[in-house]
Amino acid sequence: MVVLVTKNADFPGRPSFIEHIRRRCPAVVGIFQNVQIEKTNVILGEKWLHLWGESLLREKMNGLKIFFSPGAFMQVNRPAAELMYAKAIDLLALDGSETVLDLFCGVGVMTLLASRRCKKAVGVESTPVSIQNAKLNAQKNGIHNVSFIESSVEMFLRRQFGRSSHSINSERLCVIVDPPRAGCKPEVIQELLQIEPLKIVYVSCDPATLARDLKDLKRKYDLGEVIPVDLFPQTSHIESIVSLRKRRHSSEGTPWNR
Repeated sequence: MVVLVTKNADFPGRPSFIEHIRRRCPAVVGIFQNVQIEKTNVILGEKWLHLWGESLLREKMNGLKIFFSPGAFMQVNRPAAELMYAKAIDLLALDGSETVLDLFCGVGVMTLLASRRCKKAVGVESTPVSIQNAKLNAQKNGIHNVSFIESSVEMFLRRQFGRSSHSINSERLCVIVDPPRAGCKPEVIQELLQIEPLKIVYVSCDPATLARDLKDLKRKYDLGEVIPVDLFPQTSHIESIVSLRKRRHSSEGTPWNR
């Protein structure tokens, strides 16, 4: 799929450009134009124009059929991403009785994978197109014990767990966190410390923000495995998967303070 990012919607020679791409690049299945009028380091703007072909890309990941729009987040290295997603779910060590929250869920790949092993899975994501894709992916794969919620993560946690009674039992709650490079906002970390899920698996694309967030989570959680994933070979970037388990008693010794 080709996405052209332009400063405005004007595109002289658009029909001939589309025809040229179709003729020279038969692997291309769809062409979009994204209009970004702002001078910013954010690549994509809010306005999308579908110029030709398919509106969704299709991928197979971990036995799932995954559909996603050009504006939705998706890992580009599929084989390495499959290994990373599978390992993240394995680290949860689910027995089928848990509820899994997948925070920053994107198009729902890990939510759907977790749903195979838990009682219920809930994906939370602030990008509307990603939530639309995630719901479609659940439908296409015939998975019914999932739900997807369009919300910022901090707002969802505050709404869901800020009441005196809520529908999710935190004693059987496991959480996947897969934030952007900036890591989790302080409000998200504080909400997680307040909720105290049984297990947390943190998937990170930046070691510095990961270390910052783990420093706060260590107040109530013990560090388990730390697994690096070379998702972008021959670059300085590295993905990490970290497992955390709630400490039974705050006075217990932990790997952090030995």
